[in-house]
Amino acid sequence: MRKLKAFEVITQDSIQGTSVKKILIFVDHYLPGNRFGGPVRTIANLVSRLQEYEFFILTSDRDQGDTKTYAGIAIEEWNAVEGARVLYTRDKSLRNILRRVREISPSVVYLNSFFSRTTIRVLFARRVGWFPDIPVLLAPRGEFGDGALVIKPWRKKLYIWFINRLGILDGVTLQASSKFEKADIESHVVPVKAVSLAMVAPDLPSQEAGVSVARPTKQTGFLKIIYLSRISRNKNLEGALKMLTRVSGRIDFSIHGPISDEQYWEDCQQVMRNLPGNVHVQYKGLLKHEDVHGGLLENEVLLLPSYGENFGHAILEAFAAGCPVLISDQTPWRNLEQRGVGADIPLERLDLFDEMLQKFIDMNDDEYQRWSKRAEQYGIECMQNEGPLRETMAMFSKLIAGDPGTAVAKDID
Repeated sequence: MRKLKAFEVITQDSIQGTSVKKILIFVDHYLPGNRFGGPVRTIANLVSRLQEYEFFILTSDRDQGDTKTYAGIAIEEWNAVEGARVLYTRDKSLRNILRRVREISPSVVYLNSFFSRTTIRVLFARRVGWFPDIPVLLAPRGEFGDGALVIKPWRKKLYIWFINRLGILDGVTLQASSKFEKADIESHVVPVKAVSLAMVAPDLPSQEAGVSVARPTKQTGFLKIIYLSRISRNKNLEGALKMLTRVSGRIDFSIHGPISDEQYWEDCQQVMRNLPGNVHVQYKGLLKHEDVHGGLLENEVLLLPSYGENFGHAILEAFAAGCPVLISDQTPWRNLEQRGVGADIPLERLDLFDEMLQKFIDMNDDEYQRWSKRAEQYGIECMQNEGPLRETMAMFSKLIAGDPGTAVAKDID
């Protein structure tokens, strides 16, 4: 397969002339954007690691929340972007969806998000028979978790009821990234004929671990904390800020991430204005992907008590940077305290969050460096683990063969 240059415009002949298996991905936002969070990293990692396939990605012509299109790309044409062919478009109509499916003639159509309007249109097009013979894989990306469903709950419940009532998922395979997500999906989606709710394939981690460097000396009684995620209710920044009011010692808290919910950000700012004098908080805006490792090296703990994470790329990147994590138990990352790399704590046990935060504040440098080294080693082991890659390849192979069956995957524990 010919190596593609960055942002090269692809001709129609080169699309139709290949015999390699093709996967057509629909995702709301993609590179070079970095405001959409985990799904962008998930798809980018998939493209970079599954080189047996050709990937075609249909996405928006701008980043999430932006009013201007990306600079330096061709709109409504196929661009080469880090190993994939990407179509940046404003037109996500049924007509254009059908046109692109016929143009690519993919082996698999891959949807990212259950509630996306694009997903709704693709599922409708398939249900009415526009491309009945092409396998469709749908990855909800954690959208059936309890924390995600409390946001606009009635609208989501109505949509789920509508999908179940009309059998829209008949013949569609749903991907769960862990056994926890599988249980969430199966508690809301009514099984219909030929739909597989048991396809478990973890998100692929990046293999780009940063260069290991010695961490600065940690001061006893002082802790540098980083929040690295979108600012939205599901990520629970407000809860993280309130935790800082209940511990003693000096704290520097750095907030990195795009503001997805302005009203929620105002709620967070109100909490920030009432923090005690021992807590210093600074919003530092969006941290570009290439700067994440450096940002984590500058801090000592990642605090992310979110209501749900489908994978949590920031969590893995924190481990690889030697930064222990304090997270909720609503992610695939479990048994962290036993490993000595952090803690995964039920959201209702705020006392345990307080206890672990105080422990890290009071920790001396020798003990902290041991935690840091264990976190770094664990992150490297996860990035080098080939299990998720094998399971993902098996998932696509089964779909293309017409027998999705059940993919067995090890959860992150």
